Amino acid sequence: MIHDTTDLIFFGLVGLPIMLAFALMPFETVKRYHNTRGWAVPSYRTVVIVRTMAVIIAGETAISALRYLTGL
Repeated sequence: MIHDTTDLIFFGLVGLPIMLAFALMPFETVKRYHNTRGWAVPSYRTVVIVRTMAVIIAGETAISALRYLTGL
């Protein structure tokens, strides 16, 4: 939860775009990224779980930022 301006800058300006990038990244990009590094490619199910968590975290961060900015 965002409590002050430092939290807003860190979570809102840094964390939120990173979470959205994870949430919107296509599965083929994930596979290519893992293959180029010699890592095991995660299953599609694992990618969907990570995407879902990223969307939840991004949503909570956005709601918390709006509540902080509006004073609710």
